[in-house]
Amino acid sequence: MSTATIPHEQKEAYQQRAEEVVAALGTDARRGLSEAEARARLNSYGKNELTAEKPVPAWSKFLAQFHDVLVILLLIATAVSAGLWVYERDQPCPTKRWRSSPSCC
Repeated sequence: MSTATIPHEQKEAYQQRAEEVVAALGTDARRGLSEAEARARLNSYGKNELTAEKPVPAWSKFLAQFHDVLVILLLIATAVSAGLWVYERDQPCPTKRWRSSPSCC
């Protein structure tokens, strides 16, 4: 990746006019670099590519979802609801005494 050294008092390349940037880089805007100059810059600065970040593992993405308080509360509510369902499904229907046909069981 090419990093040209720019004095602190000089503006960044995106803040300058195109002609100023072309002159600072020592090239021609119409013709570009010669083959020899391009090869020399490639050898001295390296390829013009970004370094890739390491991918985030799937398990880390999964666990990151549980950092939110609302998600934790919803999981607790789900566990309580499931626990009550397991506990109450084995009990006889409480309305069986008052109704002739059990509608909740």
